[in-house]
Amino acid sequence: MNGYFGQQRGFGLIAVLFWLGFGAFVLTLGVRLGPPYMQFLTVKSAMESVSQDVELKGKGRAEILSSLGRRLEVNSVSGLPPQSFTVEQKDGGTKLIADYEVRVPMFFNIDAVLSFNHQVSLQR
Repeated sequence: MNGYFGQQRGFGLIAVLFWLGFGAFVLTLGVRLGPPYMQFLTVKSAMESVSQDVELKGKGRAEILSSLGRRLEVNSVSGLPPQSFTVEQKDGGTKLIADYEVRVPMFFNIDAVLSFNHQVSLQR
C-alpha cells in the first residue's frame, strides 16, 4: 500500500488550479495593457514621421501639432488630450515631446497607470 502512493506522479488539483489562475492573470494583463502600448507605438511612429517631414522645416508650433494631429487621426489614435504633446524650440533646434499617462482599470478597484514619454528632434 505504501509503494502505491510513492509512485504517483503529476499535477494535483491544487497545482492545476494555481496554473489556471496564473494563466488567467497573465491573459488579463495582456488584454488590458496591450492596447495602450500599441497606441503608444503608433504615436511614436507618427512622431518619427513628423520629424522626417521636410515641409515642416522652420514652421511654428501650431503647424507641427496640426501635422501630428492629422497623422494620429489617420492612424485612428483618439483619446489623447492636446496637452500630451509639446513643442520646444531652443538652441536653434525644435523638439516634439509626448508625455502622458493612461489609467487602465484591471479588476475590482485596482488600476494600472502607464506612463509614456517620447521625444524627437525635428529636422533643421
